[in-house]
Amino acid sequence: MSMSSSNAHEDRPAPPATAVVSRIKSVAPWLTNLVARFNMFSRFHPSMIGYLEEVDTVTRMALVRVPLAEHWVKFRFDKSHQGSLLANLSNAVEIHGKIEMDSDDNPIAVWSFTKIDSVDTTDIDFAEVLPDFLELTDTTLPKINVDLDETKRFYSAELRDLNIFACGLSRKHLKERLTESIEICWDEFVSEDSSDLSQDAWNLREKLLISFTEAKR
Repeated sequence: MSMSSSNAHEDRPAPPATAVVSRIKSVAPWLTNLVARFNMFSRFHPSMIGYLEEVDTVTRMALVRVPLAEHWVKFRFDKSHQGSLLANLSNAVEIHGKIEMDSDDNPIAVWSFTKIDSVDTTDIDFAEVLPDFLELTDTTLPKINVDLDETKRFYSAELRDLNIFACGLSRKHLKERLTESIEICWDEFVSEDSSDLSQDAWNLREKLLISFTEAKR
């Protein structure tokens, strides 16, 4: 028996160049849309704020209403989270996990749910958010007022007298941002050269120096 050394594909005519171009053109819009969709919806946050509207203990699916945007996000949970979800039914909550956001920072999906917390807008004590290098010297300072912003999707906090402002996706995130805000104010108005400060900036510097001192190393 002789074996032919010819390639079975050699005798097939190549497709016309126009057919190849036509095929590429037909696929290109689909690829473009796929890439655009991936880029738009590839942002993730560790938490979101919403209103827990439904908890289905049979299918183990929960439904959260997103404030202002007025759309709903459904996610799956395991049995270990059932009690905490039921305890927060109909409340404003923090949902933690891998939260997918659209280009306008609207939550659109919860890919992995890890825990739920009640929304907590109680005031924050300065001792909870001071940078490590500062100590509190003014014990009469008011606590930092916490609220939800106008979208009802973020925590916000401010103390206008000390030019301290922050927003956060969760209460923990808010505290981290407050610490950063205090540190920035101290660096800008106290640590840096104060010779060219305006009168308002100088007054703020004095308030910061009265309120805090650098911790001894």
